[in-house]
Amino acid sequence: MILTPNQMAKAENYAVSKGTSLAMLMENSGYELSKAIKNYAYKYFKKKVLILCGNGNNGGDGFVCANHLSNFGLEVSVALICGLPKTELSINAFKGLTKDITITTSDFNSLIFDADIIADCVFGTGFHGDLSAETVEIFKMVSNSKAYKFACDIPSGINCLTGVVSKGTISCDKTITFHGLKLGAIFNNSKGFCGDISISDIGI
Repeated sequence: MILTPNQMAKAENYAVSKGTSLAMLMENSGYELSKAIKNYAYKYFKKKVLILCGNGNNGGDGFVCANHLSNFGLEVSVALICGLPKTELSINAFKGLTKDITITTSDFNSLIFDADIIADCVFGTGFHGDLSAETVEIFKMVSNSKAYKFACDIPSGINCLTGVVSKGTISCDKTITFHGLKLGAIFNNSKGFCGDISISDIGI
């Protein structure tokens, strides 16, 4: 199944109409991402995970993921790439972060180059346009790091409808996408940034 952003939003709304809250969908998404990261970390004896979070619901998925990874015994840091969360769902997820998770809003350099695994949870299916100059600089450091790179739903910087890739988009090793493959991930110019794509059921 291949979905446009609008079709994915309709699927989420349908799930809500049947009794599954958006908060539960976020919880399920974050958990599915955390399972994939945990499996890689355990298999290759990796310990340090950095979650790059935006201020929207993709960032909320990252906060949920961070909590689960911490519970799995990994060393987890969260980088707030766009400042504090702004949506109700992401704010609540942020408030739920456990105290053993390192949270930073600036000077990401050392965390990026120290990480074994980096998860891109900055922008999701609603992204369009260009990444900011500040974000491009951060993503450039990520691209130059040794870390194995995961994307949450789709790499930040890809337009999920057209497949247009913004300058600075991270070339990820693996993308964990939810409910169905996103249209923007299948174009020739964008699919190389997604790496290996795995589709996870989140209860829709």
